[in-house]
Amino acid sequence: MRISSVYGAGPGRPNFGRVVIEKLGRGERVSAANDQWISPTLNTLIGIAVEKLLGRDVGGIIHVAGPRMTRYEFALAICDVFGFERELVEPISIKSLLFRAPRPIDSSLRNEKAIKILGIDLNNIRGALETLKKELGYR
Repeated sequence: MRISSVYGAGPGRPNFGRVVIEKLGRGERVSAANDQWISPTLNTLIGIAVEKLLGRDVGGIIHVAGPRMTRYEFALAICDVFGFERELVEPISIKSLLFRAPRPIDSSLRNEKAIKILGIDLNNIRGALETLKKELGYR
């Protein structure tokens, strides 16, 4: 099983989705690359997928990953679900970000096989963010 760009509630190091929610919730601006493609995947959905995959032979690798979108598009989706102001999200180029390690321009994964086998709508970013909103206690 391969996953990509995991976000969600719970302990561990900060993830992009959670950082965006926390900053926007305080009314702070967020910069997000509009030229870097990811497959943001809610950790809760990964857990559901693992449970469904236990003891099954799926015939090779399965990509349990969200929809292909830019970090900027993901940040805007967060705004839409959580009710944050879209104007607080600034589109920037990945070239202007100072990562400790190089990041690929496209780390998205094709998830058709997982959707077919698992019956989970991994492309429903709004549904995933609504789940996260409940998990974080937002109304």
